[in-house]
Amino acid sequence: MRELSQQMCKLLVSKRAMLLEYFSLEVTAQGELSALPLLLDNHTPFMGALPIYLVRLVTEVNWDSEKECFDTLSRQTAIFYSQPNPDTLEDAIK
Repeated sequence: MRELSQQMCKLLVSKRAMLLEYFSLEVTAQGELSALPLLLDNHTPFMGALPIYLVRLVTEVNWDSEKECFDTLSRQTAIFYSQPNPDTLEDAIK
């Protein structure tokens, strides 16, 4: 499992310049996530969905085709940002 996570991290590090330039998604050279894109003012994505988002960036993004890469990465980012936060969802229901 550790080897798999290291390989996933290595892929994101290798794509970090593109992720930052086009998506404002910042990954350090050490593989740490240091910034997420700001898609909507006053909206913070549910951080509980962050691990799945990072996995899906590696497994669901087509890194081999530029057009497909932008499309699939945008879709995964949209899915991440649309995940409801269970804490605020409960408050909204009350």
